Amino acid sequence: MTDATCKPGSSGTYDNLYGTLYRKFPQENRSAGSERLALVVADQDSHATPDPPVDDVVFRLVTRGGTRVSQVDYGDGLRTLAGRVGSLYLAPAGATAHWEAEGTHQIMLLALPRTILATMLSGLGDGDPLASLYGREIFDPQLAGTMNRIWTESESEGPVANLMVDGLLMSMTAMLARMSDTETEMTGPDTALDAKRLNRVTEFVEANLSENISVDMMAQVACLSPAHFARTFRAATGMPPHAYVLSRRLDAARRMLGSSDLALSEIALACDFSSQSHFTARFRDVVGQTPHQFRAATR
Repeated sequence: MTDATCKPGSSGTYDNLYGTLYRKFPQENRSAGSERLALVVADQDSHATPDPPVDDVVFRLVTRGGTRVSQVDYGDGLRTLAGRVGSLYLAPAGATAHWEAEGTHQIMLLALPRTILATMLSGLGDGDPLASLYGREIFDPQLAGTMNRIWTESESEGPVANLMVDGLLMSMTAMLARMSDTETEMTGPDTALDAKRLNRVTEFVEANLSENISVDMMAQVACLSPAHFARTFRAATGMPPHAYVLSRRLDAARRMLGSSDLALSEIALACDFSSQSHFTARFRDVVGQTPHQFRAATR
C-alpha cells in the first residue's frame, strides 16, 4: 500500500477529501470506468473522523480485518455496525458523516456522483431508490465480489476495461435497487405525512433530544415502515429525518449556549452527541462557527 496519490482523470471529489482527512492511513487511490469514478483502498487503525458532505454516494466495503466497534452518525444518532469483513455500507450524498471505528482493518471506497446514480436509476420513479439502505450494514457476498472486481478491473486502462467497470457498476447498482425495492412499500408518488402523525413524530423528537433517535424509532411513532416514513416525512418537511433531528439538536444546543453556562461537554451530552469533539464538528459544519465562537458572539 502506498501513500495517497490521484491518477489523472480521477473525479477529485471524495478521493481527494479522503486523502486529506485520512492521510495518516496508508492508501491507494485509483479511477475507473468511463466516468473515472474514484476508488480508494486504505488500511485503517482506530479513529473518529467527521466526513464533510460531498456530492457522491460513497460505497464502503470492509475487505480485511474487521472492526471491534464501528459507528456512524448521519445526524440521527450513532448507529452501531458489526464492521465484519464483507460488510458494505452506503453513505448518502450531501450528508455529513461522523465515523468511529476500533481495530485494524482495510476498507475499499467507491465514490459515485449522485448525478450519475440518478441517471442510472432514472426509470425507477421519483425520490432516491436506495434511500432505505443508507446507514445499514449490507452483507451480501455477490455485492462484495462485484465491488472487488471493480477494483481489479481498475488496474487496466482503455475502452474495454472501462466497459467492464461500467457493466459491473450497473450490476451492483441494480442489485442494491432490487434489495431496496423489497423493503419499500410501493405506494406510487410520495404524499406528505399527515399533520397528526407529523405532530406525534416532532413531539417525540423534542422530548428525546438527549437520547439516541433513529429513523426506525420515528417510523414506529408514525406507525409506518421506515422506508415509507422517510419518504412521507421528507415530503412534509422538506428534509430527511436524520437532517431534521440534527437541526433540532443544534437548535437546542444554540439555546443552551446563549442562555446557560453549561460546559460544552454537558451540552454535547444533553443533545446526544457522542463527544464534545463530535458536537463541535457538527455545529461548525452547519452553523459556520464553533460552539465557543457562537457563545462568545451571543453574550
